[in-house]
Amino acid sequence: MEPSMTSSADRFAQIPPKTADLKETWAFLNPGLDHFMSNLEADLTFANCTNLYTVTYNYCTSTKMVLALLVKAKILVNEEKDQYDLNPGFKSKKIQVNLNQPIKAEVKAESSDVLKAVDEDRKYVIQATIVRIMKARKTMKDQALIQEVISQISQRFAPKIPDIKKAVETLLEQEYLERVYGLKDTVAYVE
Repeated sequence: MEPSMTSSADRFAQIPPKTADLKETWAFLNPGLDHFMSNLEADLTFANCTNLYTVTYNYCTSTKMVLALLVKAKILVNEEKDQYDLNPGFKSKKIQVNLNQPIKAEVKAESSDVLKAVDEDRKYVIQATIVRIMKARKTMKDQALIQEVISQISQRFAPKIPDIKKAVETLLEQEYLERVYGLKDTVAYVE
């Protein structure tokens, strides 16, 4: 931590807690960039910024995105590859830069990963339900199987019929189920 920030942290640590379960939480939004902007002397490279503050890779990429926004707004000048200079001739009362924009992009990426994981989990739940039903019933018509799966899973989530059909096809490929000879719309459990 930077010495100017360390003194603040030390002063906060000396305050006696009023309750036993009081917890200390520090929340910094781009502290390296904030400190860099407030104490800018001349030039600073991105490598120096990441070395100055011990940060993770994800934090570095979001900081780099914020720096790119500041370069686009012409607040910073980026003449060399990783060197950022404060633009001394910059004067504008109209330009606004949203520094939270990179963070929102990260949240969207995380939420898409979560949705993919949920879809994958649901696929396995549907397959397990089909196997459980077929193990008990031995043979069933496709429509009856779909209705039974919907009735059993509807308490957890609303399964889509195409997802159920894909799960049946997957189980047919994995040889948990088989088509009944002579009946196209009937499946049987393979024992």
